[in-house]
Amino acid sequence: MYNHLKKEREEERLKLTMLSEVLQYIQDSSACQQWLHRQADIDSGLTPSISMASNSGRGSAPPLNLIGLPGTEKLNEKEKEFCQMVRLVPGTYLEYKSALLNRCNKRGGLRLAQARALIKIDVNKTRKIYDFLNRERYVTKA
Repeated sequence: MYNHLKKEREEERLKLTMLSEVLQYIQDSSACQQWLHRQADIDSGLTPSISMASNSGRGSAPPLNLIGLPGTEKLNEKEKEFCQMVRLVPGTYLEYKSALLNRCNKRGGLRLAQARALIKIDVNKTRKIYDFLNRERYVTKA
């Protein structure tokens, strides 16, 4: 009974892992094809062949596809390119931009530490947003 339940849990874990992979790489057709082949192997009872080549090392993620995302139409071309590269949803970017602009206008300037305290996301992404807004002259340094 234990071995039977263990096998079922392992199969369920593999399916969940592959589902998260396909959601992550849905825009990459080759990764999607690999997922489909592994899913077919599992469904046919074979042990899935897991390709370690795609998981070796940490590379940069592909640019985010903005088509159909809410807020995309409100961005200019530079902002669209920035959101794609930083992988930031346009609606979220616009919220962060608005909050940082409001704080900058109230205080007459904005420091990076204030931006980090205000939007509370990954510090590296906050720096990219802050630098971009500063470079485009939306905010000024205090």
